[in-house]
Amino acid sequence: ARRHTKIRIREDGCLEILDPGYDQLPLLRSIDPDFQVKASALPGFVSPRFLETRQTGCGMSPKDLKNCETDRLWKQHEKYMKRIKFAGAGKVKRPEEASLLELKIELAAKLMEKCRLCGRRCGVNRLGGEKGICGLGARGIVGEHFIHIGEEPPVNPSAIISLYGCGLRCRSCQQWDLLSPPAQAEEYLEPALWESLDLKEAKTLSFIGGNPDESLLPVLLFLASAPENWTLPLIWNCNGYGTVDVVRILDGIVDAYVPDFKFGNGTCADSLASAPNYPAYAVTSISGMLLQGVPVIVRILVLPGHVACCHRPAIEALASMNNEWLLMSVRGQYFPDWKITEADGPLYGRPGPEEVNAV
Repeated sequence: ARRHTKIRIREDGCLEILDPGYDQLPLLRSIDPDFQVKASALPGFVSPRFLETRQTGCGMSPKDLKNCETDRLWKQHEKYMKRIKFAGAGKVKRPEEASLLELKIELAAKLMEKCRLCGRRCGVNRLGGEKGICGLGARGIVGEHFIHIGEEPPVNPSAIISLYGCGLRCRSCQQWDLLSPPAQAEEYLEPALWESLDLKEAKTLSFIGGNPDESLLPVLLFLASAPENWTLPLIWNCNGYGTVDVVRILDGIVDAYVPDFKFGNGTCADSLASAPNYPAYAVTSISGMLLQGVPVIVRILVLPGHVACCHRPAIEALASMNNEWLLMSVRGQYFPDWKITEADGPLYGRPGPEEVNAV
């Protein structure tokens, strides 16, 4: 299920294992016998939220959902989300009634007809066979799945499902091989995948990428077929460039978010990722996540030369949210990957300890 393992030898002679899985544990412990897989409790988690959403009625039949206008679907969504949140439990659906999850699936399908899942809002009809800037049509394409042991402790170790496609084009992308979906996919995000997922020792299930926002509909359809006895929390690991509608649909589905806050400066976002209005999208989407009462672990990958222009404004924006569910994860493993060249100045090197410490 893994494409390959990435290992680097740094200039100082240290060994870097990127995205380590349990299969790398013997190697890690041969280098450092005291190496441990770090894990801690996921705050607020009781049971997977999507299970309740899947069994809660939405007051409409499946046929009504298909024939309903988008505005009415959103009103029905708001009404029944309030019922779950403020009544403490949803209404178990009647046999002839569609579930709240099915309502979310229909809304996600509407968003794909003139695609507006990410900040690019390219507007193509992905359900009709067109492909967006992300390279995706209607189906979710799996790049790899394995148990990751290097995530943040509250979600670690995590069984991750890496999905192809992303609306961003970060020139320094650390997962650039997942940006463009292959012409012939080896594995799609479909019900059969549940049987092949390795869940031994996993504490969570994470959708990552690429970026999962662009595959929202396939993910929801996949969750509709999840085993009845499912117990692991769901983690949404995204690039921070999703739209408000994506975050609204994920309410009641996701048990924790791990978004990036890549750029706090619009000029840098445009030049390095072709991402118009990235800072505004990141602030809006993270603020929406925090309204859902689940942990939001914001990642900041320290970019050399971008502490003042990008990371300081991002941290100030996060601080102003003043929310108990907000956590921050500072990552110092940036490497000049993909399209970065000497012409990019500091980005052609690694962040120094002083920059990581400053963030």
